[in-house]
Amino acid sequence: MYLKDLAASSGIDVIRDAEFESLGKARDRKTKMLTFLESDEHLRAVLRNKGISCVVTTPELASMLTVGYGVAVCPEPRLAFYQIHDHLRLATDFYGRSFASNIHPSATVHPTAHVALTDVRIRRGSIIEAHAVVLGRTVIGEESIIRAGAVIGSDGFEFRRVAGRIRPVPDSGGVKLGDRVEIQHNSVIQKAPYGGSTTVENDTKIGALVTVAHNCRVGRRCLIAEGSTIGGNSVIGDDVTVGSHCLISTRVRVGDGARITVGAVVVRDVKPGQTVTGNFAIEHQRFLRFSAHLLSSKDFEP
Repeated sequence: MYLKDLAASSGIDVIRDAEFESLGKARDRKTKMLTFLESDEHLRAVLRNKGISCVVTTPELASMLTVGYGVAVCPEPRLAFYQIHDHLRLATDFYGRSFASNIHPSATVHPTAHVALTDVRIRRGSIIEAHAVVLGRTVIGEESIIRAGAVIGSDGFEFRRVAGRIRPVPDSGGVKLGDRVEIQHNSVIQKAPYGGSTTVENDTKIGALVTVAHNCRVGRRCLIAEGSTIGGNSVIGDDVTVGSHCLISTRVRVGDGARITVGAVVVRDVKPGQTVTGNFAIEHQRFLRFSAHLLSSKDFEP
């Protein structure tokens, strides 16, 4: 799609036309992406992101963008961005065409479970237990299990302060679960916000009361224990272990084979094979040395 296709519906003035294939924020990792720019502090993020092809911005900031970008201007770029998202979601097939849900004959769906009538695929041998909810734009691979009360494909916590009010941003992406994935009781997997999918790869097991926020990617053979939360746009590598009641912040990358111990709060990237502990989480042996020093201090009173 081109910027000129949006001018009539969103009130933008196209200064330099170009094509885009996705929407997202300035730090999202996509290709040929349309984003918005409303302040000098966001300019560096836009210029560093090679995936951005089109920008909606103010007339004042438009001159800072080189000829490599499609540029449209308006007084409130953030508001225009969400209006564009709504238009693409409601009035076009930009985020994909709807289809009748398809459940493989060998799959088992409990009578009390809810599976959306459109935009769901459940593949061979999968099991949907009692009171589970599978919403539209969800693909569930072969021999996967959705335990009782889990919700797959919910909207994320996506609210934005725009033009003096809090505006909900309906998600338009989906969820893709691989083969032999298990999502245990009352866990929630949120769909991606601007097309694409929140992804859980083959053979990963997710415990009860876990939230995987929108647009995350959880790799193969991961173990995510009960009560944990993975913030939006985070990337969890293969063979990662996350202990119970951990919090992984947004846009964090956890490398292959890493281990996050019980109750850790992770706000920075974790290297492949690293074990982190604590609030805020640091390398495990460093945490133990710090704890031993603290306990031996004369000023420490338990």
